[in-house]
Amino acid sequence: MRGGTLGYTDEPAAVSGAAGSVLALHGGPGSVFDFRYIGGALDGRARLVRLDLPGHGSTEGSLVASHSTADTADVVREAGDALGLWDGKIIVMGHSLGAHVALEVAASLGRDKVAGVCLLCPVSLRPHRAIRPQAAVRVIHSLLQTPVVGPVVMKPLVRLMYTRMLGFDPKRTSAEESVFTMQQVAFLDFERAAANADTIR
Repeated sequence: MRGGTLGYTDEPAAVSGAAGSVLALHGGPGSVFDFRYIGGALDGRARLVRLDLPGHGSTEGSLVASHSTADTADVVREAGDALGLWDGKIIVMGHSLGAHVALEVAASLGRDKVAGVCLLCPVSLRPHRAIRPQAAVRVIHSLLQTPVVGPVVMKPLVRLMYTRMLGFDPKRTSAEESVFTMQQVAFLDFERAAANADTIR
């Protein structure tokens, strides 16, 4: 990509008359590993592309200008161009935080390109109780930006929160991915997500 490396998997359709492509966008923290069973379930009936979103897996966080869903969706659209995903109809699948990205991508591509949207345990169209008040999440985000306190105190605490409190796999969840996810949560735009959902309807 123009701004750095983006990790992905690309599993081609194995049967004739395949039904387009499925684009899988993981949640945060997460990676392409989260969708490891989808390919087997599709059984070659569609092409499956799984992306490591910026700041996760093998994709560099530097690919995005900010932690916003809109900037992440820009990266996804650029990746889709590079992979030829928009040449035919696709189904956009998003899990958790990836659901907001999926809504953004699908709404911008429109019905000419998108055959469907699949949201798995999505971040809702309003703040979930786990991130209310959202002002508290923004305080954590500010502390993460503070010299010394951010990298020495907050970074390990945020990782502990994801692995111990929220149950993410400690072997697969780095402190960097945890911090990146917390920064994304701080910038979730629920009004924009709701507008994207209306566009898709």
